Amino acid sequence: MDPVIYMRTVVVFILLIQWTASDRNALNIVATCKQTTESISSGWSEVHVSNPSPLHELSVQLSESEASLIIKWLIKIDGSIHSLTGTWIELIVLDHSLYYSCQYQPPFTSEQNNLTGLQQLWFNFTASDVSVHPSAQYYIYAFNLPPPPPADTKGQFIKSSYFETPGCESKQMSNHPWCSTDKWDAGIFSVFHDDKIVVTFTTSSASEIYTIRLRKGTHILQTKEINGGGKVQNHTEEVKYTGTCEELLISITPQFQHCLDGCSSVHHKVSCPNADRSGLVIGIGCVLLFLLILLCCCILRQIHVSRHGSKRTVSMRVLVVYPAVDSMFQHAVMVLAEFLHSVPGVHVIIDMWERGSLAEHGPLRWLNSQSDLAQRVLIILPPQYTHTDNLKPNAATNHTVSASANNLFALVLNLVTSTAHDPQQWEKFWIIHLDQNKDKRKMPAELRGCRIFHLPEDLLKLHEKLSSGADMKSSALSKCLSIFKINDASWRVLEALQQLDINTNSPACAKVNSLEES
Repeated sequence: MDPVIYMRTVVVFILLIQWTASDRNALNIVATCKQTTESISSGWSEVHVSNPSPLHELSVQLSESEASLIIKWLIKIDGSIHSLTGTWIELIVLDHSLYYSCQYQPPFTSEQNNLTGLQQLWFNFTASDVSVHPSAQYYIYAFNLPPPPPADTKGQFIKSSYFETPGCESKQMSNHPWCSTDKWDAGIFSVFHDDKIVVTFTTSSASEIYTIRLRKGTHILQTKEINGGGKVQNHTEEVKYTGTCEELLISITPQFQHCLDGCSSVHHKVSCPNADRSGLVIGIGCVLLFLLILLCCCILRQIHVSRHGSKRTVSMRVLVVYPAVDSMFQHAVMVLAEFLHSVPGVHVIIDMWERGSLAEHGPLRWLNSQSDLAQRVLIILPPQYTHTDNLKPNAATNHTVSASANNLFALVLNLVTSTAHDPQQWEKFWIIHLDQNKDKRKMPAELRGCRIFHLPEDLLKLHEKLSSGADMKSSALSKCLSIFKINDASWRVLEALQQLDINTNSPACAKVNSLEES
């Protein structure tokens, strides 16, 4: 054999052995993740000498059993890998969050790990404590430990991902208990016979126990609990009853596993053999009479509206977002929101007035949908504002500070950053600064390019800009009433700003006071 070819073969063999050994050592690194009750990683506010590189990839998928979620992430092997001590993961499920702290064994600082030649490593863990439901949305955020520096306002070190499980129409979720309940067709039928009521219905495989109730109006006459066997079959039951047949109702309530607050009931009016149909004729006559009266009322109202004009046409939606500071600032924000809502043609959306919708959709989805619908997004900043990490609610006061304000404020900063490339979207974000100091260095970098109104100096200017963007159609009387309402709201805004130790003696404030006195 040629000596040159022989030497090349030996070198390639040695390199192959080293690569195999390093890959085997790298594969021995295992991520162990445990759920924790802490809502944020310890050491977040500390400044570390070296921070690890951000996560390269982050994804969520459904496990093969369809009962849990698999979270995967990719770590980049670079010079900062030896400072990596773990990974922090937050999983938002329905209306609550789960926090996981992941540790690596052996650590990346261990001499057992040979990372030579590797550029990246994949890790994953199965979140078996997560409830998986059809058509459910899951949001995930993760970053390497130690935490990124507080100055990371743009989220360069934080990776996020979104996952939605398939609906009941998919093959994956067709066997889920929630889906089987949606497909349940009770086929209930009941008939009065002698001294009993014969009830026939189809049971479901998702429920074994059913409660049958005989009602007359709002009164429950009989209650009977039966076992359906946990399978689909026709079931017949008899309910004892002696009395008249009119107005009887049978309701059947299943006990599905997912019904935390009680399952919905199915109803059927008991059929009465040879019943007198005169009541049906009377009922139809009453319905027709009611419809005739309703039609007359609609015609009269239309005539009245055409003569006197509509009171108010809402054409501008304004979304208000703010950080959670203390009760005084919360009070000022709510008074300002009422002032904005008093502007003719303006409809204000704020978390304190939308608690039900916010809890149903979650902060991220609620903010995205509301910002898309809004023509203006007003971001209110407190006096001497520096950074959201310095803002902590003051629980010592009697007023309630919004629990969702900080989450929405952090999300809206990311939203402003993501729309910086779109001038049309960027223009909708206005900054309301409750401070006369016009130094832009005291506000987040994301907001410095937005249009700014300093209160109380620009209070009337803000009112004018919102009024000019709203389409107002009203009578002279309603306009006078609106002006009186706005002046009263302006005075209450100045009073709230005085409680925040903000100077309200400027010429613009004097103009507001003169309007109030007039």
